[in-house]
Amino acid sequence: MAVATDYVSIPFWEETNPDYFVIPSKDLAQDFVNRGIEESKLLPLGIPTSKSYRQAYEISKCKEELNLEQDKKYVLILTGSMGFGKVTEMLRRLLDEIKGITFIVSCGNNVKLYEDLKETYRENDYVIPITFTNNLSKYMVCSEVILSKPGGLTTTEICTLGKPFIHTMPIPGCENYNANFFSKREMSMKCDTVDEVVLNTKRLLEDIKLQKEMVQNQNKYINKNASIDIADRIIKECRGKDE
Repeated sequence: MAVATDYVSIPFWEETNPDYFVIPSKDLAQDFVNRGIEESKLLPLGIPTSKSYRQAYEISKCKEELNLEQDKKYVLILTGSMGFGKVTEMLRRLLDEIKGITFIVSCGNNVKLYEDLKETYRENDYVIPITFTNNLSKYMVCSEVILSKPGGLTTTEICTLGKPFIHTMPIPGCENYNANFFSKREMSMKCDTVDEVVLNTKRLLEDIKLQKEMVQNQNKYINKNASIDIADRIIKECRGKDE
């Protein structure tokens, strides 16, 4: 059983020839069929996420655990595991144009980015750089809005928690397809430039109705229980369909 973790049929999937393909959405079935994969093999169960993204949280407790101030508003910037993207420019523009918001920048494994931000903003209380952490779900919970690279898994994790978010400048390839899938269904806002990121971050922070509509659309299109459904299907196949 193969599990697709992007919202597109990536090259060479058709050459793997498993018994079943778990795909992120039934809306993508034709895309996989067009690549030569039999429709009977497709299981539109969604992308599996860790339990940490599927459990209920209390924001106040999460802020306490992460040493964040209860009365402050936070925006989380996700740069991927390697800390990619125009982070420095984007952060500078956000700070210039959006006041009263503290920006948490997840640098992943990019130690240089973390050290540079820590030094540059050492006297700025509105910037909190963090390195790789196992508490990313809690940082998401504490954030009003999330800015994220359009990775398929991270994007699904955000939706599983039910958070309004913006896709920042996709890298050509799978990330474009991921961002387009979500933005067309109004689950996120896709931005191709730093100017768009700043404009849409400001808009999303100010528009509570838009935030709620975005989360409602996430609930409509994303299967939050994909991990459980996939595991159940595997168990069923292993035991035999007639049991």
